[in-house]
Amino acid sequence: MSIPLDFLRTLTAQYRPDTCVIQRATSTTDGDGTTATFATLATVSCRVSRIGQGATESMNGSGGVQSIGQRRIKLPAGQDVTTRDRIVHDGVTYEVADVPNISNEVETTAICRVVT
Repeated sequence: MSIPLDFLRTLTAQYRPDTCVIQRATSTTDGDGTTATFATLATVSCRVSRIGQGATESMNGSGGVQSIGQRRIKLPAGQDVTTRDRIVHDGVTYEVADVPNISNEVETTAICRVVT
């Protein structure tokens, strides 16, 4: 039995009502160390949803505690997105933490943390 992936992918597209920008990091090294610069990779349809009821806490760079909200961002199937990327949606920047590898995927899912 064949899975009707094209039909399912077309069907799920209507449930991605928003647009987001995927940015990929490139590293440059100079006398002061390594700097990451983000450039736009793609602009695609998306749906952003919260994971769980609240945020988790972690230590930030200055030793203080910060709140980290997690989001699940649905993208078109086969979209090129990795853990080196950021996703910008509605003025909020998310850092990609994981992209589960799913065979016969109907949508690509990125698990993200809020950056700004």
